Amino acid sequence: MSYRYQKLYQYLRDAINEGHYKPGQRLPASRTLAKEQGLSRNTVVRVYEMLISEGYLTSHIGDGMRVSHNLPDTPWLTDQHSQRASVEPNWSCWGQRLLTLPHSYDQYREKTTPSDASLMIDFQYGHIEMSESIRLQWRRLASKWSYLQTQAYGDPQGLLELRKALATHLTTYRGCHTNEEQLVIGSSAQHLFALIIQLITEPGDTVVIEEPWYKRFRDLLLLANINVISVPVDDQGLCLDQLQQKTINQGIIPKLIYVTPSHQFPAGVVMSLHRRLALLDWCNKQQCWIIEDDYDSEFRYSGPPIDALQSLDKEGRVMYVGTTSKVICPSLRIAYGIFPPPWIKPMCRAINLGFRHSSWMEQHMLAECINNGSYVSHIRRQRRLYDSNRMILVNALTTHFGESIQIQGESAGLHLLLWLKNFSGQHQQMVVQSLKKAGIAVYPIDHLYSTPQQHLGLMMGYATLSHPQIEQGVLKMKKVLGKLPRRNNSV
Repeated sequence: MSYRYQKLYQYLRDAINEGHYKPGQRLPASRTLAKEQGLSRNTVVRVYEMLISEGYLTSHIGDGMRVSHNLPDTPWLTDQHSQRASVEPNWSCWGQRLLTLPHSYDQYREKTTPSDASLMIDFQYGHIEMSESIRLQWRRLASKWSYLQTQAYGDPQGLLELRKALATHLTTYRGCHTNEEQLVIGSSAQHLFALIIQLITEPGDTVVIEEPWYKRFRDLLLLANINVISVPVDDQGLCLDQLQQKTINQGIIPKLIYVTPSHQFPAGVVMSLHRRLALLDWCNKQQCWIIEDDYDSEFRYSGPPIDALQSLDKEGRVMYVGTTSKVICPSLRIAYGIFPPPWIKPMCRAINLGFRHSSWMEQHMLAECINNGSYVSHIRRQRRLYDSNRMILVNALTTHFGESIQIQGESAGLHLLLWLKNFSGQHQQMVVQSLKKAGIAVYPIDHLYSTPQQHLGLMMGYATLSHPQIEQGVLKMKKVLGKLPRRNNSV
C-alpha cells in the first residue's frame, strides 16, 4: 500500500467518521479528485473501492459515489469507549515503582519561552549536532546500504563487520583487550545496562554507584528493587576507603559496581591509574562485577587519552560499554559492549527475545565509516571544535565571575561543572528559573547527591553553541545573578 494511497484513504475515512461528509452526500468524481490531489485516477478508484468494501461508500451507475447511510461501527468514537480508556490499570510492582520514582530534572529541562525564542541559549549537556561532513557521508552511506543490505533479520549479537571494526578501533584507541566474539551491539548504553542488571541481580541485591550519580542508571536499579549504595568521588575518582566502609565493613558484598572512570558523570573527574588498579583488585577479591561506562572518552583535552579500565582487567570482571551518541549524533541508536566470554550467550538471547537487534542498515553504515577512517577523522575534528568551545566558556566564566566560582571537570567531555560559591542548593529554583526567564538554560545537580551541597552546582554543556552564544550567555548569567539575593555582596 503506497503512502499516497494510504494518506487519501485515511483522510476520506476520517472525514466520513467525523461528519465532514454526511450520509447520502456525493463525493467528487474520481477524475476530479485525482486532479485536485495530484494523484493518478487509478489510485483514487482503488481508494473508493476500499471504502465501498468497508461500508463507508455506495456506488450506483449514473449516481457516482455517495456516503453510506449505514456506516460501519466505529467504537473508538463512542462515549462508552472514552470512559473505558480512562480506567486506571492495576499496575505491577515494577510499574508502580516506575510511576513513583522521584522526578528527574524535567522541570528544569522544559524550554522557557522568552519573548523571542531565538534568544534562548541552552547550555545543554550530552547533546551534539551532526557535523556537515559526517552528515554528507551518512547520506551517501544510507543511499548505498538501503539497496545492498539484506532484508532478513540479523544476528542478535550485531553485524559481524561492525564488531570487527569496533574491536580494531577499541584496541587501537582505548587499549581494550577484545575481539569480535566478545562484542555485543545494542540500541543504547542504557539498553545494555538494563540487560546486565536483569541477568546478574535479584531484588534486594546491592549495587554500588558513584556519587554524584548518573540518574538514569540509578533509576534502573530502583526499578529492579535493588539496594543502591552511593560512594563519593574525589579528584582521583571513586573513594575506595568509603567503598570498603559502606559495604564490607557493614557485612554487605555488592553484586555489581558501576563506574565512569574516563570522565565521571557529572563531576568530570578522571579516575587515576592507582585507583583503577586498586578497584580491580578489590572487586577480584570480593568477586564483584564492574560496569565501565566509557562516557565521553573520545574527548580529552589535556594530556594523552587514558586507556580503558577494561585494558587492565586480568580476571574478566569488567563489562565495558560505549556508544556512538556523543560521536555522531544522539539519534543514532547504536551502543556496544565488551563482555567476558560467559556473558555472550545470555546477552544475545536477551537481545533476541526483547529487541532482536539494532538497525541493520545503520550497523553497515557505521562499520564502513570506521573502516574507511572517517570515524576517527571526525572525532579529531570534533575534538578541536569542542576544545575551542570549552576554552571560550572557561575564559568567559573566569573573566565575569572571578573568585566567586569553581570550575570542575573541564579537561574532558562535552560539559563542565560550575559551582556558584555565593549560592547554595536552597537557591537552586530561584537561580535556574531566573536564568530561564532571561533565555538561559542551565542544569542543576543537587538531585544527584544524597545530601545538600555547600554551593550551587550547575552543569553547562558547550558542544552545540557558537562562540558568540557562549560569551553572550555567560554575560547574561552575570547580569541575572548580580540581581539575586545571595550569601554575600559580590558575584
